[in-house]
Amino acid sequence: MISTDQNPFNDQNNYAYIQVIDKKTCEIIFKKPSPALTHIEISKDEKYIIGVSNIMFWNPIQFVIYNSRGELIKSRHFSSEEAKLDNSNLEYFKNKYPKQFDLLNQKDRIHYHKDFYYVDFLSARMPEYLGKSSWSFLFDHVALNHLTSNIRESTTNWIDWYNRESPTISFNYSNERLSSVKILDPKCEIIEIKIRE
Repeated sequence: MISTDQNPFNDQNNYAYIQVIDKKTCEIIFKKPSPALTHIEISKDEKYIIGVSNIMFWNPIQFVIYNSRGELIKSRHFSSEEAKLDNSNLEYFKNKYPKQFDLLNQKDRIHYHKDFYYVDFLSARMPEYLGKSSWSFLFDHVALNHLTSNIRESTTNWIDWYNRESPTISFNYSNERLSSVKILDPKCEIIEIKIRE
């Protein structure tokens, strides 16, 4: 089983993978290590494969996109809450806690949206990695997830961030390149996840 600080996309991952097979020849196109995924779809043009997961505990990523060559285009962790920081607060955090900032940035846990920075810091063992002071600073700025306020987490293993019965995934393009993905949340409201956040 993987832990929060491990990389689910390297060869040490021996618990989950995604495999794509050519529907005409039955040959394996690619087989890649992946997080534990609970729903997978392929775009209509067959250029992209998206995987989502409602598994939270010991699963550091809940959203992935691969292209048809098996290259990872996007990965993302989801949490019901995150720290909401304006530019001055982010600069303060970056200057006072540079190691913690770098850790979060390397894990793609800092997202920019409509003049604010949203720091996804609530996951297993993060208090240990960040330390009490920086954790407390972020927790003082906690807010509901900026993509949707309809995310619910269990006390054990589950995070309900997408509609399990009908996620209704759509792929959006700009200049023939994938720019974002839309998916329904648990209350059937649309979440848009940009490739570049």
